Amino acid sequence: MADDSITALALYPSRVEWTTLRRRKGQIEVAEHQEKALEAPAADAETRADYAKRLKPVLSAIQGRVAVALPTEKALLRVVKLPTTDTAEIAEMAALQVDKFSPFPVEQMAVGQEVLAQQESSAQVLIAATLQENVAHLGETLQAAGIFAREVDVAVMGWLRLLKKEGHVPDAGRHLLLIVEERGIELLVIQAGVVVVIRSLGTLSETAPGETATEIAEELGYTLTTLETEWGAQAPGELQIWHRRGLPQEFLAHLREQCEIPIKARLLDSLPPLSEGLARRAMERGPHMLDLAPASWKAALASRKLQRGLILAGAIFVTLWLLAVGALTVGLQMQKKKLATARAELAALQAPSREVGQLKEQVRALERYLDPTFSALECLREISVRIPEGLEITALTYKKYGQVALRGESDSSDPIYGFFQALEQTQLFPAVKPEGVTQQQRGGRARSQFKLTLELPAEAK
Repeated sequence: MADDSITALALYPSRVEWTTLRRRKGQIEVAEHQEKALEAPAADAETRADYAKRLKPVLSAIQGRVAVALPTEKALLRVVKLPTTDTAEIAEMAALQVDKFSPFPVEQMAVGQEVLAQQESSAQVLIAATLQENVAHLGETLQAAGIFAREVDVAVMGWLRLLKKEGHVPDAGRHLLLIVEERGIELLVIQAGVVVVIRSLGTLSETAPGETATEIAEELGYTLTTLETEWGAQAPGELQIWHRRGLPQEFLAHLREQCEIPIKARLLDSLPPLSEGLARRAMERGPHMLDLAPASWKAALASRKLQRGLILAGAIFVTLWLLAVGALTVGLQMQKKKLATARAELAALQAPSREVGQLKEQVRALERYLDPTFSALECLREISVRIPEGLEITALTYKKYGQVALRGESDSSDPIYGFFQALEQTQLFPAVKPEGVTQQQRGGRARSQFKLTLELPAEAK
């Protein structure tokens, strides 16, 4: 899925420009366009480190996904027809084609391809190849300036995207486009709305623009001749020359004299900046489009993104932890404050509570004293009513709301057991617990003695 925003860079020796596009509500809009001059180089033989040093303060504000363009003169560009529409097969065939036109071993080349047009069983494909060290040097320069690019395009493709967007690429016939910039001159041949030739023609000589025009006229003638072999014979419609302000009139005059093709000169300044064309291509980029960036760049960016994500997640976790600890500390302090207040209130209430408790105890003692239900006299009366003849009570111990302990004796054990049964019939005592009957000789005769405990109801709370 495409990113929501992307920035494309166009690097020049004395200036740098960039455009940031943003996808919003299904539409692509220009979020920013900047063009800034670079400081003059410190020495004539400037190193990559020196150039990066000049770039760094200018590019410090750029963030997010970044695409950059390789100068057209550093790339070998060929348009071929391939008998397949499969993306993987096109990539394999493109690598084989590079071996035919590249003066360097394929192992040393960075190769990319782009499907320009497609039929049922064939495709018209642009193959781009450059030395791997060119891409590596570009990446190292940007990294030294604090920029980690994700994609590498070719500058001329950005211009072609803009020319199509502005309606300057005819859909029918064969036409020639000449782009004259400070970095160099590029020739594009368009046939039926699709580019079939892209060539870099060197730079415009400031001291001899007429000679440069003569050389370009010869290259145009050679290019049109070689086109007939692969793309058929067809008369070109016109030659569009896109240039910056200040193009020497001598250059245009010589070119018109030596070319039989109608020439129309137009200003590049009337088009959006090159970086916008590169940014639009980057926003649209898919597996069918050109990208010379090595896979290691994308892996490194993914790793950096993961590291930033982990750092952000860690920072969020620490922040949440600190907030939680802070909230817990505040809550604990509030609870301690509430507890201290509650303890103070409790201490203030304890003295009156004790006084009330003592008063209740006094009232309860008075009620016990006045209640005759389980009094000693009532218990004695109940016992006296049930004592059989011949049984004597020798001891009685009374404990209110506790028990009544009895001791007694009789000439035989029968009255004692009868006494036990009689007490068990009474409602006054909840429990009757005999503690045994024993025999004892006294005065020459045997006497039966007993112990008995009568439980009383507990005091009501």
